[in-house]
Amino acid sequence: MKRMKKVFAVILSLCMMFTASCITKLTVEAEGATTYTLKVVDDEWRYQPNYPWEDTVQHRELYYMHQNFKDGDKVVIMESDKRLELELTKTISNLTFMNAGTAVVTAPYVEECYVLRGSVGVINADINKAYVYDTTTCNFNKNVQYLEITTDKPEAKLSATIGAIGEIAHVYAHEGDHLVFDIYDVKAGTFSLVEGAFNTAESNFSRTPSSNTVVSAPAQTTTTAPATSSSATDELDDVPKTGDIVSYYWMLGLAAVCMTGGLYLKKKNV
Repeated sequence: MKRMKKVFAVILSLCMMFTASCITKLTVEAEGATTYTLKVVDDEWRYQPNYPWEDTVQHRELYYMHQNFKDGDKVVIMESDKRLELELTKTISNLTFMNAGTAVVTAPYVEECYVLRGSVGVINADINKAYVYDTTTCNFNKNVQYLEITTDKPEAKLSATIGAIGEIAHVYAHEGDHLVFDIYDVKAGTFSLVEGAFNTAESNFSRTPSSNTVVSAPAQTTTTAPATSSSATDELDDVPKTGDIVSYYWMLGLAAVCMTGGLYLKKKNV
């Protein structure tokens, strides 16, 4: 009988240790990046902490988003004719203008930025990588490490209008597999692309990277815009999911059985 009680005690201890580690793991995963989707509802900008937007899910005022936003979270701005001015004090890992109307976003830093067809965006933040598609209008008011300009169809021509106040380390523009221009070290306040026409003087950039230039290789190998099937959609869907909790429940159940068995044996022994 004593041996059986010891077996139950050992199994119970193992189950409790495993359960504790699983609970810790779930807590860590739950603290991963959140995707905030912004949309106008009843003439007011609202948000949901998920992507894509779901009409059946509750939405809240942007005030609460400012309170909850943390470094590395993601932002998706949906299509709207209502102007948006969003000022965040934390870094953004992924900022996407999803056919958005005029939207001005201010943040300390943006890791990746996607400006999709029809969007009008102003970004007041240093940016690591920016991707601009089709007929868009955008202005980068701080430095950009890598800027890629393209179209969503191989036969389409560049049509974006882009301005930059800061420096741009590397600009790669292409129409499908056709290279339009590939330039480096663009001086601050000189980059200009108007409806696809490149208007920057040769003296304000280099055709080859300098020894101090951190070169980013082209990341987009297809001409499909992120709204459909390229890396932007992958990024938006890449929100940390909680793990499979079925095994955790099994272990909790086993722990409960062991505890019940131990109490039964104790009572019987008495």
